Amino acid sequence: MQRTEIIEKNQLFELIKYIFSDSKTELYESDSEMEKEIIRINSMSEFQNYFDNGITNGKKHFGFGIYNSESKGKFFTTKIELNPKYCNGKYFQLVMN
Repeated sequence: MQRTEIIEKNQLFELIKYIFSDSKTELYESDSEMEKEIIRINSMSEFQNYFDNGITNGKKHFGFGIYNSESKGKFFTTKIELNPKYCNGKYFQLVMN
């Protein structure tokens, strides 16, 4: 299930702290940069660096996937083929499902 929510930065950081309070929960970016792997974020400090770096580089929308191994669910990524003519010469992007 996916959901979109607009929240303030301090609310986001509190939510991420809560997510990391369970050692079995994993946090991933929901889609990769073009031609790069999906990033797994392992700690609050990594998240703060990821977020601040994104803001510095003009990123306006962030999406994340949360996975807990105890749920016995499946974790998949899908490779999306891109048209390099329209994507600055890039050929693919990975998306978390």
